[in-house]
Amino acid sequence: TLKIETGASSNYLDISSLKVTYLELKAGVSKNEIKFGSLSSIQAKIKAGVSRIKLFIPRSIGIRIEANTALTSNNFNKLGLVKQGDVYTSRDYSTTETHLDLELDVGISSVTVELY
Repeated sequence: TLKIETGASSNYLDISSLKVTYLELKAGVSKNEIKFGSLSSIQAKIKAGVSRIKLFIPRSIGIRIEANTALTSNNFNKLGLVKQGDVYTSRDYSTTETHLDLELDVGISSVTVELY
């Protein structure tokens, strides 16, 4: 479990080589980059105000993102994530061994996912 709370900040978290099963990030006005790994499934919550969020996610894991957002841009559709209500899911979610289940609660923000 990893819990981080910051104010106005620039944060880079590389947890790709760690067996983190729960991540919680609370940030104010911020720039955030998080690199997830595939060692274990992870549940993550990101709560941020005015922010830029870039998520690096392995192609080998299933992705589910619940986006509680206001005035936020993202590239989820361009990645082929299927939208149902406020939830975006990768097509292979049910067949992958490891998953990222992410809850986004952000205000005026930009959220970008880059697969690696």
